[in-house]
Amino acid sequence: MLKKYKQQQLSYIYAICFSAFLLTTFIGFLSMALYSAGPIIVGTEMNTNGMVEYLCLGNGCNQLQDMDW
Repeated sequence: MLKKYKQQQLSYIYAICFSAFLLTTFIGFLSMALYSAGPIIVGTEMNTNGMVEYLCLGNGCNQLQDMDW
């Protein structure tokens, strides 16, 4: 009885470790993809003074005013 309980406990631990590995790998790939991508423009808004504000995700969002579209 005790051996069966230990074996079941080990299988749960293996499943948890494998799931944690998959989740960590997915988060790593997602963050690497977002870091290497350029700025992703989600939306724009024009102010009353004529300046355009950008809702931006990704790398390089602080340099949007310098970009030539």
